[in-house]
Amino acid sequence: MKATKGEIVVVEAENTQVDGASQAESEGLFDGYDLPPTDTWFYINESENGLLVFAWIPDTFEELTERAIAVNCSDCIHWFADYMPKEYSRLKLS
Repeated sequence: MKATKGEIVVVEAENTQVDGASQAESEGLFDGYDLPPTDTWFYINESENGLLVFAWIPDTFEELTERAIAVNCSDCIHWFADYMPKEYSRLKLS
């Protein structure tokens, strides 16, 4: 089995704006509701910011994700490392 490099993205699923900007900039990687493809999701959790969707983004799609984050008007798409740095550090050290 070949290992794939990538990063985790966290989307505040209840804080999206249906404007299509993230979808257009990510060339369809993120949908009109600012969500990545469902087959990349691996965890869903409730938080003070509502429902959080965690997804694995392979490194070949990191640039498209960056573009989606950059144009997202509701600031609901985040890299896990930036959004939850303490949790990221704990997992990275494991």
